[in-house]
Amino acid sequence: MAAAYWASEFSLIRVLESEEWSGGEAAEGVDRPLDIIVLHTSDSSTRRALKTASTLAAELSARVHLVAPRVVPYPLDLHTPQVPVSFTAHQLRELAADARVDAAIDVILCRDLMSTLSQVLTPKSLIVLDESHSPWWGFGLMEGWLGRQNRLARRLRALGHQVVAADLF
Repeated sequence: MAAAYWASEFSLIRVLESEEWSGGEAAEGVDRPLDIIVLHTSDSSTRRALKTASTLAAELSARVHLVAPRVVPYPLDLHTPQVPVSFTAHQLRELAADARVDAAIDVILCRDLMSTLSQVLTPKSLIVLDESHSPWWGFGLMEGWLGRQNRLARRLRALGHQVVAADLF
């Protein structure tokens, strides 16, 4: 893994970037293998999403890419998050190893999650998230973490990305 620092209007810093992935910065006309993006939300959800992404990657000859955006609150300097990047990167490598998935890993420090994802992800990215499909969802009874993940999936779809539920396979 190569350490890289990249900023856009002081709102986004890519702190740990895998060598083979360039996210939204790919040159036009260059053929790249398909990247299947797994957004780190929680360890258990990400583990399920990694397993689904691994299955998809094998069928599509694609690569799995684990992206971990970390929102740093404004009182803190963007370069100094609450949790050290080295700890986060180690945790993500262990998570991918536990799921038996060979994944490239990016840790991205930012101020706003959605604006960061719109900058970092290539248009029409294939993203795997662990969404809730509970029958209680329609009654508004699913709040908390699962509700946030479903809202994230809807917002990503609204940005034009393809979002696949982790329980697909």
